[in-house]
Amino acid sequence: MTRAEYLHRLEQALRDMPEEERRRAMEYYENYFEEADSEQAALDALGAPEKAAADILRDFQTTAEAHRQKRKTKRRRNCLIAGLLAAVVCCSGAVAAHYTISNKQEIPEIVDLAPEQEIRSLNLEIDGSQVAILKGDQWQLAAGKSTTVDLHGSYLYIGQKDKTGLFQRQPGQIILTVPPGEVNVMNISVATGNLNVEHFTIPERFSCNMGTGSAVLNDITSEQVVLYADAGEIIWNGTMAKEGFVNCNTGSIDVNLGNGSVIGCITGDAGDSRISVETDGADSVEAVNLTEAFAYPIPGTTQTGKLDVTCNTGKVSVKVQMGEDV
Repeated sequence: MTRAEYLHRLEQALRDMPEEERRRAMEYYENYFEEADSEQAALDALGAPEKAAADILRDFQTTAEAHRQKRKTKRRRNCLIAGLLAAVVCCSGAVAAHYTISNKQEIPEIVDLAPEQEIRSLNLEIDGSQVAILKGDQWQLAAGKSTTVDLHGSYLYIGQKDKTGLFQRQPGQIILTVPPGEVNVMNISVATGNLNVEHFTIPERFSCNMGTGSAVLNDITSEQVVLYADAGEIIWNGTMAKEGFVNCNTGSIDVNLGNGSVIGCITGDAGDSRISVETDGADSVEAVNLTEAFAYPIPGTTQTGKLDVTCNTGKVSVKVQMGEDV
């Protein structure tokens, strides 16, 4: 691989990032090559561009989440002050009525998105809600007014900002139906709440970032799978057709690999935890606990793909089905 090839692959893997953030990342890696002793030394130190892209995307999502939480805390503080002032000037009956309103959920509205062009990249950024992404005959969204939709070419963005205040209704459930075979890239980020995604083949990349709450990702097939759990829980079942990246802070991630996966080796760093791996073959089950930095070849397979796992103090378990589908 040459420097030009590395930078091209890196830029392709970062194509769903905001333009300004992607430009800064590319400038950093271009400068890295400039300052390195040689092009080969830089390539050896950097590793695969897709792994670097996964780290960049994870850091970007973590930073964005920190900013969102900071803004949310400030809004809640302001709302608390406003609520206390309202309590002084309003009668108790009125305050009780406001409290009732504030705890009602948004009324979902069903919208047929019906994009004229193909949607190749689906991106969801959710502050706090119950989210379900299901296979359907057409693009359809059921959600409340705090959910927004932006369509730019083949890029579809769905966002939901958690609203606070005495008169605000709480976000309800978001249900999105997606026609099969439409989406090449699916990126999902949920700050808090629950997520359910079932029965999708995503040719290029599937990524899921969970802050708190839980995600069940069932029967998902993709070339590249990226999972990040901060304090939440992710359960993933499916097939990795090329590679996977799993990062867990204090939460938990369960990965169940079908026998169509190309993963032949699990690498990474267990941090202060243990990463459990169970290989379920036709005749036997082998279980190991991986600690510290490791490179564990999966027994009984000649596949060359890698699953890169990093865990801080949380829990990651990997189960490999050697003789049957998930």
